[in-house]
Amino acid sequence: MIPLELKNDKEGLLYLEDDNIFRKHSLQIDKRNNVDEYFKYVFYPVDSTDEYIIKYSCTVYTRKQIKLIKEMLFNLVCKQKNIKSVDFPIAYFYHMKRLCGLIVKYYKEGISVDNIIKLQDIESVGKYYYHDENNIRNLFMLYSELLNTIIELFDNDIFYVDLNPGNIVLYNNQVKLIDFDYRYISFNNKDKKIKTIIDSYLEFVRVTLNSFYVSNYNNDCNDFRDVKRYLKKLENNVYREKV
Repeated sequence: MIPLELKNDKEGLLYLEDDNIFRKHSLQIDKRNNVDEYFKYVFYPVDSTDEYIIKYSCTVYTRKQIKLIKEMLFNLVCKQKNIKSVDFPIAYFYHMKRLCGLIVKYYKEGISVDNIIKLQDIESVGKYYYHDENNIRNLFMLYSELLNTIIELFDNDIFYVDLNPGNIVLYNNQVKLIDFDYRYISFNNKDKKIKTIIDSYLEFVRVTLNSFYVSNYNNDCNDFRDVKRYLKKLENNVYREKV
């Protein structure tokens, strides 16, 4: 359910205002260590719904940063109707007359891929993403679903280049993309962005495979068709290694 507290600003964006945010108990979602306090996020519940939460930024944004965040949010909200696989932020958070964060979807029972690979056990994949009895197959189906999500975004001129394991969540047996940061999302220069997106995706594949003690292989991918062919070849190679 969309939060009942949301209001419309003069630019047509939704926002939630709460100057008493620090009286609430925060949600212990971000369990990363050694995060600089300046760049840290704190998550708070929304009173009227448990489907969305407040992602409060400890960074004090400049006017330029606020403008860029609003531009990103406006673009994402406008494009949401065409995107089925990703839940974008729906509003910004307003505190003490300043933009201080976003209102984002809450995957309460979800787990990040980063937390899974820390277990360094490929059998753990099937506990959270189960589509096949073989967990190598589950892992590569995860890769395929994520790739299809990236392609869907790309086809709608949304270029997301921060595909690290902490930004991928497994929820209800699906792959969910989170953490929409204005620094890593753009909406133009399509031809120049594809290589960066592919490199970011393949780095995600490399990091996750290596965590399960499975070798990775050299690749030369220039478009998404190359990536799909590479994944198939890589999957076959991994099966041969495991036999």
